[in-house]
Amino acid sequence: MKDLISKYKYDYDYIFFDVGPSLGALNRSILIASDYYIVPMSVDLFSLSAIENISISLSNWKKSITRSLSFYEEQEDENFRIDGCDVNWNLKFLGYVVQQYTAKTVSGSKRPVNAYEKINKKIPSAISKHLLDEIAIQVEDFKLGEIQNLHSLVPLSQSANCPIFNLKSNDGVVGAHFAMVKESKKIFHKIASNLISHIENYHD
Repeated sequence: MKDLISKYKYDYDYIFFDVGPSLGALNRSILIASDYYIVPMSVDLFSLSAIENISISLSNWKKSITRSLSFYEEQEDENFRIDGCDVNWNLKFLGYVVQQYTAKTVSGSKRPVNAYEKINKKIPSAISKHLLDEIAIQVEDFKLGEIQNLHSLVPLSQSANCPIFNLKSNDGVVGAHFAMVKESKKIFHKIASNLISHIENYHD
């Protein structure tokens, strides 16, 4: 995977890998080759529990990779390299996104309904406890943004093979969905802006 990324590193500013909720070999290969990772979360107790599992797995992988690279260096008297670049564990936590919740409007702003809000309030402390131990940057909030339930816009986007915020009437958008399409552009723009800001903070 590291070799694949190196082939395109001069063609793109960012390369994203959308991996499934698995701790298998393919995901390990992707994460080891990546510089950052983002945690998308549903607002439920299963996602809260998964935060600790992610922390434990990443810690174990880091120890294993670091140990293997050190052994290689001792045996070969050189660092392990791919495409002329040293291979090291560089993975850093970039933030999390809360998604798939039902929202209500309170004082002009969107908030999760009460059933979701009780769990939503527990997420920052869980993130802080399990994923921020070795964070090298200080930001006010590691939450990149919130994506409410976009309902039928998701399958419409998949069928039209275009982003949700670019959907048109001929893609099947009708009535109140037009407002949701417009709102989605603001949602994704905020997430992208926060993501870039966090990356820049790592490099300051």
